[in-house]
Amino acid sequence: MLFILGQILEIWKLKVIVTSTTLHHNELTMLIIRARLGYKDPDTFLLCYSLNMQLNNQSFLGVSKNDVKVKYDQVNPHSATHFEGSPKLKDLVIQAISRINLNGQEIKTYIDMGRVVGTIDVVKVDDSDDIVYGIRKNCAEDGLVPFTKSRAGKPCPYVAMHLVPQSNKSYTLSSAWIGIFGDDDEPFPQSPNMNDRSVDFWNKHAFIYGSQEIISGTETSSRPW
Repeated sequence: MLFILGQILEIWKLKVIVTSTTLHHNELTMLIIRARLGYKDPDTFLLCYSLNMQLNNQSFLGVSKNDVKVKYDQVNPHSATHFEGSPKLKDLVIQAISRINLNGQEIKTYIDMGRVVGTIDVVKVDDSDDIVYGIRKNCAEDGLVPFTKSRAGKPCPYVAMHLVPQSNKSYTLSSAWIGIFGDDDEPFPQSPNMNDRSVDFWNKHAFIYGSQEIISGTETSSRPW
């Protein structure tokens, strides 16, 4: 059931102004909650939309070039952790999302922002590198991953994003980082989806030490595979 812009609803005898062109059932539920709490401001719809997503660990992130909403899971082990570790990344992702069209397909892409926006945190390594292994915060399912103490990140103009379509025609950001989707990227050797190329790839690549938080007590200098 849809409610048209400007329609005034009386919910539990409290009037709420709907500021969206359309309002779906789940959004109406949030309006009822806000009405019960006594909110009557003209931004009710937007605030209710945000509150609704927060109750499901979801936060509104941005809108695509063709007006598709994108959200992210606040407790997701990838997107939330990356935002926490790189405060500027969230704003960059919002900008990148606004430049693309979302038409229902899963998206794995990287956007050239036209300027250096950070550094690539995964680099090629060799036997001369000082390598340690650790489990990243909120990424325990990946197991131990390599970090190099011998190299610095390279300046990069790209923002990479993995966007997953949802049943309500919105999208959820699964992961994002400074860098690209490489054709030779492989799952981590201790992750559930590891393959026969994982060990070889991660013997030749590593994260820059300090680029991601390592869970205390998990760091080791011994190669775990």
